[in-house]
Amino acid sequence: MNVIQSSADQKLGPTKALVKRLTSLTFDEFDGVTLKEAKVHLLDSIGACLAGARQPEAEMTASALFGVMAPGDIPVPGRKQKTDMLTAALLGGTAAHGLELDDGYRPAGAHPGVVVVPSALSAGYKDGIDGKTFLTAVIAGYEAMGRITAVMHPRQRDRGYHATGICGVFGAASALGVMRNFSAETLEHAFGIAASTASGINSHHLGGDVKRAHPGFAARGGLTAALMAEKGYLGARDILEGNVGFYKTFAGDDDGAVDYASADILTAGGQINSPFVIADCYIKPHACCRHHHPMLDCVIDIMTSEKLRSEDVAKVDVRAIRVAAVLADVGWEQMTPAQMSAKFTLATALRQHAVQLKHFEASYREDPSIEDEIAKINIVIDPELDKMYPDARPAEVDIITTDGRKFTRRVEEPLGSVRNQLSSEALMAKYLSLAEPIVGEQKAHAIADQIQQIENLNDIRPLVELLAL
Repeated sequence: MNVIQSSADQKLGPTKALVKRLTSLTFDEFDGVTLKEAKVHLLDSIGACLAGARQPEAEMTASALFGVMAPGDIPVPGRKQKTDMLTAALLGGTAAHGLELDDGYRPAGAHPGVVVVPSALSAGYKDGIDGKTFLTAVIAGYEAMGRITAVMHPRQRDRGYHATGICGVFGAASALGVMRNFSAETLEHAFGIAASTASGINSHHLGGDVKRAHPGFAARGGLTAALMAEKGYLGARDILEGNVGFYKTFAGDDDGAVDYASADILTAGGQINSPFVIADCYIKPHACCRHHHPMLDCVIDIMTSEKLRSEDVAKVDVRAIRVAAVLADVGWEQMTPAQMSAKFTLATALRQHAVQLKHFEASYREDPSIEDEIAKINIVIDPELDKMYPDARPAEVDIITTDGRKFTRRVEEPLGSVRNQLSSEALMAKYLSLAEPIVGEQKAHAIADQIQQIENLNDIRPLVELLAL
């Protein structure tokens, strides 16, 4: 029987080991790199949350919920109306994932920020916590989502589950548990309850926009589970590795070939930049599925450095990892599938030398000539590249021009990864491009300034109020 990752001196199972670690976290443990990256990911997630609030799916969700919910006192990023803590988290999570510009943790195939940050903002406002407690809660939420999912990724994907949706409940529950100083036992019960709220399938490959709501559902479910556990409601123990627990339900065990009970969850996914997941997460420069980014980096580099136009290109051959190649045939009739479509995003890169939000508007998606570019693109699974995932996310691209020239690029670490980071200027430019149209230039800069010194805030409520309209 294969063991995922084991530690000779590990005495606790994965669930108990993780909740013990999370409930013992203190702000003083975080080094400078971890704190710097935590602020980067907090700012990036807030930018995505603000801009996403204007998306039709976020507007429809808000309209549906405000039509049945009583007024509350929790501000919602990018909105005028206040609501209750759970609804604010749901709306924030739905908005943050609405643009495919959210951060992610590659070893887990998940997006922690879109669940953890909205959960922490709404719960933190409710409790009026200080900045150090808030950052500790956010880091804990990332840790929970990243480590839990890294143990099973990509088996859950192969079974059709969206990691952010199913694992986000643990990130939200952990954030609230750390804020309210849960014991390990209480957080374990919260996990046991949260697992029964976990949901999210990859139906977006077929169409529709429900993927946007997955983080919102997870935020609400995880917070609800933590609130219930706090009141004494009991959940199953050892919920992650149990015989009918989370891992076997969502990822299977390959007929006994995987021993989840022996997984060293505290190091699952590895440690590159820091001992904490949040410092090893990526930031997206392109407004689409992260699996497309290495091939897009290749295409954009060739097109710009060689000064090519799309009409100069006769053929594009892409060698990719399996999880990217299987998205080749996703359609582009709606925005969500278009952002998942490898061929549509590559065609966009050929034409625009960039992949930005505006390129998924109806005028671009409905342009019949885009099919001329898509016809040039061939994507195949490369077995050698596929072996590198999830430790790396590689791609190779050949572009053959109409006059017979051939240009080749290979990318193993797409721009924005922990080993190929965006510059501080690019990070700020991305945030401002998302935040300024929603809250204005002055408030956008004020939000960024407060996040940079968040550990000095005695109460995060003024910061959360800045995010509302």
